[in-house]
Amino acid sequence: MAEEETPKIQQVRQSEDRFLASDVFETNRRQLPRANGTGTYLEPAREIPVYHNCDVLVVGGGPSGTAAAWAAAQAGADVVLMERYNHLGGLSTGGLVIWIDRMTDWTGRQVIQGFAVDVLDRMPAEGLAGPPRADWGSKDPKKASYWGQRTAASHGIVNWSPTLDPERLKLISQEMLLEKGVRLVFHSWAAVPIVADGAVKGVVFESKAGRQAIHAKVVVDTTGDGDVFARAGAEFDTDIEEGDVHHSANTAFVLGGVDMDRWLAFRANEPEQYAQFAALGRERLGFFQPPYVSWRNDIALFLGPRQSGLSALDVDDMTELEIRSHRFMQTHCDFFLAHAPGFERAYSRPRAAQPVGRWRGAAGRDRREPVRLAQISRDLGALWRAGAAPAGWLARRRASHQL
Repeated sequence: MAEEETPKIQQVRQSEDRFLASDVFETNRRQLPRANGTGTYLEPAREIPVYHNCDVLVVGGGPSGTAAAWAAAQAGADVVLMERYNHLGGLSTGGLVIWIDRMTDWTGRQVIQGFAVDVLDRMPAEGLAGPPRADWGSKDPKKASYWGQRTAASHGIVNWSPTLDPERLKLISQEMLLEKGVRLVFHSWAAVPIVADGAVKGVVFESKAGRQAIHAKVVVDTTGDGDVFARAGAEFDTDIEEGDVHHSANTAFVLGGVDMDRWLAFRANEPEQYAQFAALGRERLGFFQPPYVSWRNDIALFLGPRQSGLSALDVDDMTELEIRSHRFMQTHCDFFLAHAPGFERAYSRPRAAQPVGRWRGAAGRDRREPVRLAQISRDLGALWRAGAAPAGWLARRRASHQL
């Protein structure tokens, strides 16, 4: 029987220091009864086939995994990238997190370079939205206001924060790796790390073909939640801040047939009517999530409502998350269709295949430390060319420097 409880709702508002706004809610109510399993099952030992041997195995095909595989192949390594879904891009594609935040500094100088630029240079104009280069770093109030509504300005300064067509990004990422000779293994889930002499030297993975193994000299964990290094015995923490939108879970979705310019004009120019609209949404739905722009004016992106108190490391929590999210998507679609300017012809489009959220990170990592994927890639390339990359080196490095 479902547990009855009034959900706790927290309204996280947009500010200069917090760009994403969302209602975050938490409840102990569950749609399914608790699982009734008890005891343990002793899995019998057996021999399994070795699928492949390689120099570098990258587990997880999100942006960091794609970049790591590309960099290792560029350095001359024989690379395999394993991904549990049917595409690359991770949350940027399957999770519909299509907004690439702040690639420029406050002067408009682009500071995020390397692989990201190579990807964006291949993106066709119709698959990319954002301010023109001439406006990067602009402090003009009108430009900052315009692009601020379109997730590309903060603190009164226009920045290069493009939104991307996720299907284009899937294809571009795939083709870039194939060009470098990377072996892609889709629909496969790394289950058990192969550990020898204190290093990860491959994984046992599951697919429709059954259980198989991959041996590698170097293993890179880019699963997003540290699945490989955690199961190999490395320390980790959960790094959860309840009530923070970045630490809450949701399944993103998009609506088609909309006019986002009209919606944004309504939100910016009619604040009293917008406040009434949001209040009506919370009254009718219990919580409210405004849309964000996408790569097209006729597609709206919803990155919430966010749910707290659920863990991606718990299968029952993840099932609950998806059940709730499917319902939230439809109720939001119906509400906006009936009441929101610019949404009179809105319709549901395919939804994200994977939820957004982060639950597990490396223990002891200084959260002020910048991302060091480029440095790790350079280190890997130098070690590989020198023939000195020890088995499992990058897997151990991953535990102290998160990709």
